[in-house]
Order: sequence, then C-alpha cells, then structure tokens
Amino acid sequence: MTDTLEFAGCLYSSRTALLAAVAETWLTANGGNSAAEILAMPESDDDLAAECVEAWTLDQPRDQDDADSESRLEAWDVSEADLAAAIGAYRATLRAEG
Repeated sequence: MTDTLEFAGCLYSSRTALLAAVAETWLTANGGNSAAEILAMPESDDDLAAECVEAWTLDQPRDQDDADSESRLEAWDVSEADLAAAIGAYRATLRAEG
C-alpha cells in the first residue's frame, strides 16, 4: 500500500474522499449522466462497482510489465465493496437532494 491517495490527477486526504470521487466520476460518466439517469440505473451498487473495477482495471497491476506491482485498489487500501458503498452513498445523496 502506498500513502498517496491519487485519482485522475488529484490527491485526496482520505480514502472516503477518494472513493467518493471515483464513484461520482464513474456514475456521472465524467459529467455525461444526469442525476435522473444515475437514479434510473437498474444495476445494484455492487454491480456498478464491479463494472467500474473491470472497466478501469482497478484490480490489475498498475505496472503492466511487473505482475507483482500493486493494483490501484491495493495502493489505495480499499476493496470493491468499499467502492460499492461509496456508489450507494452517492446515489443516496442524489435521492435526498431529489
């Protein structure tokens, strides 16, 4: 695990903040999806987290030439379940703001 919590060129002071940024970026498709579209997504939080991890290869070695290098999830010391919880929290916030 590294001490640097970096995602998309930004540094975060906590894992919670980093996971919130990952969840927001994934769900909004970098601003392309509206709150209504996000709330209409039929996938579960777990399924959305799994899709994100797979699409962004968050569980694969960061250095593709070194199979023993940390994945981003390992470097951040978080799990796919942590990401699913962040996705759920983001969607809950959207519902509350509705």
